[in-house]
Amino acid sequence: MASIAWPHFEYRVGSMTTVANAQATANHPANILLVYDSQNIAQHGDRTLDLVQRELTGLNLSVTTIRLSDYQSGMINNGHYQGIVTLINWPNARIKQRAFINDRRHFTGPKLHIGALLTQDEERALGKVQSQPHQQFQLQFSQQKQWLTAQKSLPIIEKSPSSGTQFGTLMPQTTRQRNLPFGIIRHNQGFLPIVVPDGVAVMATVGLMAQLFSSDVPSQKPLLAITDITPYTNVAQLHHLIKGLVRTRTPFALSVRSLDHNTELAAFYRFTRELQYAQLHGGVVYFRPPLETGVQRLTQAELTALFRRQLHQLREKHVLPIGVSAAGFWNQSLSRQQAVLSRGNHALLLPNSDIMVNAKAPCSHQK
Repeated sequence: MASIAWPHFEYRVGSMTTVANAQATANHPANILLVYDSQNIAQHGDRTLDLVQRELTGLNLSVTTIRLSDYQSGMINNGHYQGIVTLINWPNARIKQRAFINDRRHFTGPKLHIGALLTQDEERALGKVQSQPHQQFQLQFSQQKQWLTAQKSLPIIEKSPSSGTQFGTLMPQTTRQRNLPFGIIRHNQGFLPIVVPDGVAVMATVGLMAQLFSSDVPSQKPLLAITDITPYTNVAQLHHLIKGLVRTRTPFALSVRSLDHNTELAAFYRFTRELQYAQLHGGVVYFRPPLETGVQRLTQAELTALFRRQLHQLREKHVLPIGVSAAGFWNQSLSRQQAVLSRGNHALLLPNSDIMVNAKAPCSHQK
């Protein structure tokens, strides 16, 4: 399966992933605190949370994610955060957390609110919010347009700011209604009604985040990421694909799973020889951790040991991965981060599968 990765975002049909630095870069990226009220899995709020994490890390921002109910007074100052993101995933829960509200009010750095339930202080800074009933809007941003999926209700700032910057315009289906702003920045505060995983909405969202948190997206050439490569892949077909990419001078990366046994067989030799060929002709290799299933959940120690054995076998065959590739939920598990992701200089975050293996609520530091 092939998927095309533009700078920091790997676009696939119907989904998006992020190419993110797995460790701090030389210029010490800003540390952002992401506070969410609920995963709200029933309404796919976990996917929204994952998307926000991807967009922030794609901007070379270091992200610490915590559930609102776990926030304790003073965390914002004690963590030396340069920015705060509040994500409302389940408005009906109306979770109150006075310590966070008070600390956020006194925080002087950039602050972004996503979703409903703005505080009085936020509305004074950004503008009055009204809840738009179920309808479909067309989003326009940077000369591009996209129909947004109809929402039961959408929190919208009532009018464009007299001072500040607007990111995108929501155009209703009927001409009787006026256009409304999508994303807004006023002074050091920003607002987004929703986050959407594709198209024009991503452009508007990332543009707003980049300006608010003063993050410059490093320029890089488009990258074609070829995923699901294993020792059982048809090597002849893979070789034909790589030759075509080399001939057309297309930058590419291979996301590879490996083995820690039967590595003396001819099939494994052919597999690693093809990876060597890719490396010698301008391609790069990302090492993907072992596949987990519900009945084969590995402990952190087991994952670490298996990761090291498989990586050693690849290096013995002169295959040198430049980083780690994994589904997004690996970055939401502290044990998986420590066992695998933190051991690479770069991480290629792939889309989550429909079934995530015992993925815990993201409460850990995400780089």
